[in-house]
Amino acid sequence: MASSSRNKAIIAAIFVVISSILLWLELFGIVPFLVLILAFFTLVIQVGLHLAGYKHGDVFEAYQDAERTEATSLTNLLKHKQDCNEQQDSADKSRQESR
Repeated sequence: MASSSRNKAIIAAIFVVISSILLWLELFGIVPFLVLILAFFTLVIQVGLHLAGYKHGDVFEAYQDAERTEATSLTNLLKHKQDCNEQQDSADKSRQESR
């Protein structure tokens, strides 16, 4: 069962708090610091995914959607550029014929 991004963010926030407390109490050496870094960035990513609308998705799904959108926009850009060039060529021909 896949967890929602909200649940992942809540769990990451709990780990941030626990590791911050352990770091403040100077317990377990460097481990709380490493957990704090990992949990913080997980929290930031999962909150961003949740706010972006990927409630049950993961980072890879968001990446695929972004790449798909970029590919579609580039395709549309090239298609419209060719259409514009064809219209400009036809306008140039009509100007030359009218001379």
